[in-house]
Amino acid sequence: MMKRPFIALAIVLAASMTIVNAQVVNIPDNHFKEYLVGNVAINTNGDNEIQESEAVTYTGEIHCNNSGIADLTGIEAFTSITSLLCNNNLLTVLDVSNNTALERLRCHNNLLAALDVSNNTALKELSCYNCPLTVLDVSNNTALEELSCYNCPLTILDVSNNIALKWLWCHNTSLTFLDVSNNTALEGLGCSINQLTALDVTNNTALKELYCHNNSLTSLDVSYNTALEILTCNNNALTELDVSNNTALEELGCPYNQLAALDVTNNVVLESLWCSYNSLTALDLNNNHALKQLWCNNNMLNALDIRNGNNIFFIEIDASSNSNLTCIQVDDAIYSTENWVADPFLFDAQASFSEDCLNPTSVNDVHEGSYFSIYPNPTKGIVNFSAQTNVQLLNTTGQIIFEKKNINTLDLSNQPDGIYLLTLTDRKGQVIQRRKIIKD
Repeated sequence: MMKRPFIALAIVLAASMTIVNAQVVNIPDNHFKEYLVGNVAINTNGDNEIQESEAVTYTGEIHCNNSGIADLTGIEAFTSITSLLCNNNLLTVLDVSNNTALERLRCHNNLLAALDVSNNTALKELSCYNCPLTVLDVSNNTALEELSCYNCPLTILDVSNNIALKWLWCHNTSLTFLDVSNNTALEGLGCSINQLTALDVTNNTALKELYCHNNSLTSLDVSYNTALEILTCNNNALTELDVSNNTALEELGCPYNQLAALDVTNNVVLESLWCSYNSLTALDLNNNHALKQLWCNNNMLNALDIRNGNNIFFIEIDASSNSNLTCIQVDDAIYSTENWVADPFLFDAQASFSEDCLNPTSVNDVHEGSYFSIYPNPTKGIVNFSAQTNVQLLNTTGQIIFEKKNINTLDLSNQPDGIYLLTLTDRKGQVIQRRKIIKD
């Protein structure tokens, strides 16, 4: 008779164990399980398992990137997570169909040949680049704001339903066609290194960055993209490029095309211009006061005007391989001759500097006043001149701070520390020198 209570107790314990085991999430990958068990926000009871109740109630983020994970089985139990970062692992399969609250998914740098995000309608960010994906369907992801799918062998990418999209990076795929006409919120588009023969961005008026280099474009209309700050369209087949409406443009890269002319007069905030390997015969940079980097080598230039009032702030110029270019107009011929003498300042041997190429003056013929001394530099406040001169002091933006006439010394004690530009002229108003001076 005593055996019956023991038998009943054993049955109850076995049933309890079955229920407990049924509540444990199956996580076959040891690396993934180690991450989950070690996360106290997930493993709230501190045991060596993840219960289904723990997974379901967890509303935070799972960040298990760079963990050597080959299998993410078990992620389906976390139905309320909003962010999953599993990039830089060894995944060949990823099932996120149950994770309907996901707003951010980063699974790039894995071995995924397929990815189904059709159930993830709340998704705002999807990063799946550097994966062997041949198909990617984002038609259901209407909340998507950022999509990075570059370095994937995609042949088709339909983003027509993604009207909230702000950033699209799909370079180095195998696209022959890309329609972004519905993506009017787009601020950044990277579609370079593809097989595009046409690209219409006239509807993308919010666009700030456009990278469409290394395609087969024969034309590019950016006249509607007035907010554009960066444009790289090199290595195409462009014969014309009108950037007159792009007054916010800071970087322009258009080398390796077939341009015979390039007008950057309206691009007054342009800092970097790369227009090498075209067929340009003239380049006028008078209005580009912010310009610091210029590559115009390997063209057919016979006229180059770099007199932008801020030559001393150039950090790099390559105007080499222009055999017809003998005179380059600059702010100060002596300054350019003395300072633009070696890499990264590259010019052909036949080219010389002048402040007026129509009436050129050799550097050796400039009056001796050009060689008077300015000291000390840097200065704590007082600047001395070896002869009387008229002085104009400017800041780095070209704004005139003050002007003095017929002086031998200049007091900068009341000016903030920094870099200034001195323009020195004689009694006739002829520029003697332009020099950068540091106040510290």
